[in-house]
Amino acid sequence: NLGTNGTNLLCSVLQRKKRTANLKYLNLSNCHLGDHGLTALAGTLIDSQLQLRSLELDSNGIKDVSTLGVFLKQPQCNLVRLYLETNRIEDMNAIVLASALTKNSQLKTLSLRGNRKIGKVGWDAIGQALCNCTSLEDMLDSNHRLSRLMGDIDHYNDQLHFSLALNRIVNKNYVACRKIVAYLFVYKCGVKLLNSLPGKLHPRIISYIADDQTIPNKASGLRGTNLSR
Repeated sequence: NLGTNGTNLLCSVLQRKKRTANLKYLNLSNCHLGDHGLTALAGTLIDSQLQLRSLELDSNGIKDVSTLGVFLKQPQCNLVRLYLETNRIEDMNAIVLASALTKNSQLKTLSLRGNRKIGKVGWDAIGQALCNCTSLEDMLDSNHRLSRLMGDIDHYNDQLHFSLALNRIVNKNYVACRKIVAYLFVYKCGVKLLNSLPGKLHPRIISYIADDQTIPNKASGLRGTNLSR
């Protein structure tokens, strides 16, 4: 149990560049950080130049992840793995994390196991961060990095499963266009929608639609369709 004094001491140490220059992994599971402790820690990470790659915060009674979300949005955030298992995270907190994911291009693994109050609303928000279907530009700018999401898979929809699988592919331009093709031809099943979405029809999308191997099997009957305006 770090307590307030222990958390303050930890934050002070993390601010010392010489002592923490090579720190890549930080495991603070079961340290009873709570919301105040996480806020202090995340604030320190925002201000520091740490090159953390893995952060474990399991079983800390955490609910408020707003400051952590700010850290995840920072360009200097290099986290690849973030573990928040068995905390008190609910739908609204999951939405905060989802918002952070839209600005994060490094995180590959996020574990939210044991946060039983995250329901369909929270998981759908994370799914939208991985494939935001509001417009073509939003789909292109979605999170194409997160590929491992641990939690209550009963609440994952097909599109979230598909996005996570696609995000394992190295070529992110390819990933973005595959998501668009899948959304238009599988989940919406309509060619006309392509021209009705806000934004210009991106030439990369056309090139991938023209590739037979790119279009999912459900859309096989649409191959070769003229999609020009």
